Amino acid sequence: MKFSNSDEKPILSICVITYNHKKYIEQSLESIFSQETNFACEIIVADDCSNDGTADILRSYASKYPLKLILQSPNKGPGLNWLDLVNAATGKYIAYLEGDDYWTDNLKLQIQVDFLEKNPDLSMCFHELEVFHEDTQKSSNFIHFSNSFKRITLREYVLCDNFIPLLTTVYKNKLVDPFPAFFYQNNFLGDFSLCAINASFGDIGYIPKSMASYRISNTGIWSLKSRLHKIEKLINTYKLLESHFDKIEYKNYLYQSIQIESLKFAFYQFKENKSFSALFSASCKYFSGFYYFIYRRLLSFYIIKVKKDTFNLN
Repeated sequence: MKFSNSDEKPILSICVITYNHKKYIEQSLESIFSQETNFACEIIVADDCSNDGTADILRSYASKYPLKLILQSPNKGPGLNWLDLVNAATGKYIAYLEGDDYWTDNLKLQIQVDFLEKNPDLSMCFHELEVFHEDTQKSSNFIHFSNSFKRITLREYVLCDNFIPLLTTVYKNKLVDPFPAFFYQNNFLGDFSLCAINASFGDIGYIPKSMASYRISNTGIWSLKSRLHKIEKLINTYKLLESHFDKIEYKNYLYQSIQIESLKFAFYQFKENKSFSALFSASCKYFSGFYYFIYRRLLSFYIIKVKKDTFNLN
């Protein structure tokens, strides 16, 4: 990896966020240092006042490598820690990684930066991902659209669910500057919001190659309450983005998604409470959600199976 210095501004800022990742942080950092790039990079690590010794490991690495450390004290919470991290980035592009995940392809960053340089109309790009299951010690594919490159618009992204994990992305820095006020709240999905706002500045490119691993610990199927909480948080995110965007067409995309998720919320409430009256009331109120749900499925099929996109790959 080529590191930036006082004479050379970084092309890419690698932003790593950690909290109590002592068990995994070394694998995460080593996957960064193994990257092969012909452009300068800076590495910024923000630790949110870990109490398991993660910060000690980071200090040890910083004594050997040019890491920029942000060691929070006291704990600021994941949202504010993330904002401190990305606001410190000075590169043209940003790559993001959490301290318990890792990259699996040494050319990942080179491939993505080259892709964005050759297709400057894109705001960001992402790639396939493996999920590593702690309990079984096995990996499985998480994202697989097709074997071809894809171009995803804001409309397609918003209407086809939150499917882009940030550890697979490289995106243009400072498209969102400053961040909207709601980024300082807690009850919203920051990764979805970031990708959606970025997509308002240019399409998102998909690279059909698995180059990262996302680690999860399976403790069983989500409870109904956790499903409800996730849907509620997604609805709130859609509403915040709807108020953020000025374009009517963007607001319409988000309105359609609100209808779909509100209907899903009512369904899971029914499964938990067995209230037919509540389900009937929600079905009447969000009747258009049925239409938009079918539309979402057709749109997803179109993106995956039918849509043809062209990119400069040479």
